[in-house]
Amino acid sequence: MVWPKALQECLAEDERFHTTLTENLSLGGETWQLRLQEADIVHRMFGLLSHAANPRHIDLSDHPELIERITQLYNESQRQGRR
Repeated sequence: MVWPKALQECLAEDERFHTTLTENLSLGGETWQLRLQEADIVHRMFGLLSHAANPRHIDLSDHPELIERITQLYNESQRQGRR
């Protein structure tokens, strides 16, 4: 299944981003570029979550706790986007 690998890669990229954020800023990294990079990571992560939230795309019926958490994250992101 491609989806779990894509999500793992996105989460790893997010972790690397936050781990090196202070270093990048101290080396003169442009704030706007770092914000753009972070926005790209978050955009891909929510795309993967919205894909998983649709049962037509991914069958997670054997992982009810994962379904519940993905649904919560998806709903929270939708509420945040409306503000």
